[in-house]
Amino acid sequence: MMRESFLFKLHSHRLKPGVEADSNRFQEVFGSKYGKCRVFKILSVSQESKDWAADPKNRVCDAPGSWYCSGQYPPALQKVLEEKKDFEQLEDFNKGDKGDSEYQALYHENLKKKGQGKPISTGTARSEEQKKPWKLDRDINEDEIKKIN
Repeated sequence: MMRESFLFKLHSHRLKPGVEADSNRFQEVFGSKYGKCRVFKILSVSQESKDWAADPKNRVCDAPGSWYCSGQYPPALQKVLEEKKDFEQLEDFNKGDKGDSEYQALYHENLKKKGQGKPISTGTARSEEQKKPWKLDRDINEDEIKKIN
């Protein structure tokens, strides 16, 4: 699945065997000495999209006439953008998963302790039920133990 992604194809373009970006849509115009930075030119952009992007009324600027304009995508890309899936970090605190609250509480508690020079907890927050040592729910005789080992 990763090999089919747009980002993988641009990142690995001609670096990994058999991986190339679509030559009808992308042209590599710059590559740094060690390949850490690569710039691709987007080919086959319609004149309608170019005109839309050049029109000042389609710019979203922080103040009229400002040099900083975050911009927006042309209407022709709306279908593609509706299908996108945003990147999520493993520890994305904005998702609101129920299991994250304990982790976050422990994380912030450890940050506070670290700032005060106190030792921090290395484990995750656990309930009293989880802290009980594990034990077998039935007795095992010596023969079964030898068989397992």
